[in-house]
Amino acid sequence: MQPRRRLDDAFQACAASLAACVAWLLGGPADPLTDARRQAVARERLLDAAVRQLLSERGSPPQRIDDVTTLLASSMRLRVTGDGLASLGQQGECTHPDAARNVHGDAESVRAWYAALGASIAAGAAPPTPAVPEDELPTQVLEGVSTAAVTGNNAHTVAAVVVSWCSKNLNLLRRLEAPTARAATRIAQDPPA
Repeated sequence: MQPRRRLDDAFQACAASLAACVAWLLGGPADPLTDARRQAVARERLLDAAVRQLLSERGSPPQRIDDVTTLLASSMRLRVTGDGLASLGQQGECTHPDAARNVHGDAESVRAWYAALGASIAAGAAPPTPAVPEDELPTQVLEGVSTAAVTGNNAHTVAAVVVSWCSKNLNLLRRLEAPTARAATRIAQDPPA
């Protein structure tokens, strides 16, 4: 299978794994986390094999190799970020529901962008427009941390900090959208492999 299709599969699966990890972390079901992660790892392995084959071919221009490895790393970063967030442990209800809704919405936005990126790579089309990353945590998330700290309840404070950590990590993934989109744009200009 061509590297573009493998990139699409990896972006789709790794973005879904990230979203499942965030949902689980914020109190969602555990089963989708396991299935989504297993799919992401399987797609990463197939992509890794395709990239290794590409790298072994003579005549691949260095820029193309750089772009493909950038895309490989970006897809894997989605799953690794989800794994890191899930390692914080599942949290119950956040004391500030708007903060949790904000993070769920952000996770879906990041998932959708990277999934659309994968589809654009497979189609040889222009990537979606990258989001503008935030300079600081969203107001609802900051209010959630403040509200939890005032209650003096350790469980609420931990849940609020976890929500803020999720938000920060999702924003870091948004910061990667622009360089990832540039690599995808150059790959789209190549004839299909």
